[in-house]
Amino acid sequence: MKMKNICTVIMMTVMVASILTGCGDPVGGDGGSGGSNTTSEDAVSVSVVVGAHSNANVISVNAEAIEEQVYQCAYTYGTVSLIRADGKPEEFLKANIPEPSTDGLSDRKLESIAEGYRDEILAVLNSDGAAKYPEIDTLDAIRIAADTLQTVGDGDKYLVIADPGLSTKGYVNFCENNLFQVPTDKIIKALIEEKAIPDLEGVKVVWLYAGQTAAPQEQLSEVQKAKLIEIWTAVLEEAGAQDIVFRRDSSSNTPYSGLPEVSNVSVEERKTDIAPLETVVLDSESVSFVGDEARFVDTVQAEQAIYSVAETLLSHPDNRVYVVGCTASLAGREDFCRSLSEDRAQTVVKVLEEYGVPGNQMIAVGVGGYAPWHIEDLDESGKQIEEYAKQNRCVVILDTQNPEYGDVIADCINQEDEDRPEGGED
Repeated sequence: MKMKNICTVIMMTVMVASILTGCGDPVGGDGGSGGSNTTSEDAVSVSVVVGAHSNANVISVNAEAIEEQVYQCAYTYGTVSLIRADGKPEEFLKANIPEPSTDGLSDRKLESIAEGYRDEILAVLNSDGAAKYPEIDTLDAIRIAADTLQTVGDGDKYLVIADPGLSTKGYVNFCENNLFQVPTDKIIKALIEEKAIPDLEGVKVVWLYAGQTAAPQEQLSEVQKAKLIEIWTAVLEEAGAQDIVFRRDSSSNTPYSGLPEVSNVSVEERKTDIAPLETVVLDSESVSFVGDEARFVDTVQAEQAIYSVAETLLSHPDNRVYVVGCTASLAGREDFCRSLSEDRAQTVVKVLEEYGVPGNQMIAVGVGGYAPWHIEDLDESGKQIEEYAKQNRCVVILDTQNPEYGDVIADCINQEDEDRPEGGED
């Protein structure tokens, strides 16, 4: 069958065993004479959960993670499935990619055939992926994808989730259960008791657009986004998934319109009984960095200073903190200072993780010379006043619930990252 007819076959076939007539054998079976040496162990199978629903921005079917995995599936003759994430999730395409019937095709020809399959599959995703039912049951969509992936061969298996993850129906319901305030281990325990954890053993997961909502849903705070990712990470880990990656790709700025209604999740930050931790300042004497770098001058000294912070965080697991990198002022180098300060904050986070502090308990932030506690350190000519500049070179551990600075730092996080220019030493 010619490539131009593939889309017609896909569009007319729902829950089919294969794209082409006569190629219904399982992936890796004896379904054709074949033009390649691909085996079942080489085949890449992928399921894509499509979050095309209200309260979300339009997803790009050409997002790298989607496009690449679908291409690899097509090139290795694996199985592809597309799952609609709405109030009644449904698999709207399942197909085996057939091997070419002609032997001896060139690599470029095989690549071209795979690209054709990829484009046709992405076209179906774009045309048929929109929500049909109100609300969102993300967990059920993942379950459907998991069921399909467990029926295919022995090759690599990928689950790509393109959805904010703010589920409003089913076992993981952010509308009814205020999950932002529920300890994650309790959520997982409840799911296990309900036998609601899907089987993702051996599946590699890539999640796009987690926490990225659209009007009328209010945006989540950075703390809530971190909590949402923490919950879904725990679900995926309990399901047996491996190589779980949450990509920072940004969705479009265009919300879906004309689709079934999705309830708004309350994002009001509820006050808790957890007292904020005292702010810790790792100054340039205790944690000194090499100029223009995120590398310690004295690693042993720095790690000793950071160890005391780790002890505090490990003994207060319910407290989340900002790890705020700060620099002195450099006239005309503000963007560089901001990028450098974030790199330094990430360096401190890495050490804290090595001491056992969970990554989701910390949010690294770089504010450069714009910290709310910044001391003016430039004279009238723009030259640094070293006495003050060295006080601004620090990494501050700040509780996210800190009433004085927490909101200010959260606003800093929401600012768009800019390219890092070349800079002068700080």
